[in-house]
Amino acid sequence: MKPLVVTHKQLIACVHRIGDQVAALERGLGAQADCGAILHWIAAVRSTIR
Repeated sequence: MKPLVVTHKQLIACVHRIGDQVAALERGLGAQADCGAILHWIAAVRSTIR
């Protein structure tokens, strides 16, 4: 496995991206969005975290 070289700025950007996606998921759940949209947002959050 290659060593991971990430700057502090890149890590902060990633955390903001994850936070924005989780906030969108929360808004969708609150608005009782359809199941397909919820699953799509969950998949987006999971792929960003990985």
